[in-house]
Amino acid sequence: GISLDLLEQKCSDEHLKSISLFLGWRRVAPHLGLSKMDIEAIEAEKRTEGERRLKVLQKWKMKYGSKATYKSLITVLLAIENAEDAEGVCALLQTPADADKHSAPTATATTPTTPDDHQQSSP
Repeated sequence: GISLDLLEQKCSDEHLKSISLFLGWRRVAPHLGLSKMDIEAIEAEKRTEGERRLKVLQKWKMKYGSKATYKSLITVLLAIENAEDAEGVCALLQTPADADKHSAPTATATTPTTPDDHQQSSP
């Protein structure tokens, strides 16, 4: 499991980089407190989806400071019924700190999957 102490911590920059590899940023950005202007500015200034995903998380962390915790991010993801990304954050938190920090958590890391599990299309 994940300790409550860890959930209450402010998200680390390293974890935000990992989360940005899978986050559905367009859907979650308004729920993280980013304004329509913030979102439009990110779209204009960042060329790739990866840069945009990371910028949304960085902007959220900058705006909310110590309140930008893993628990608050997971809570927002669950509130908008994005369990897949919430599970990704949880999987990341269960990874030992000295593990390869550059790999994104995947469903296969925690549960066996069958080819049928991968037929879902992404937005």
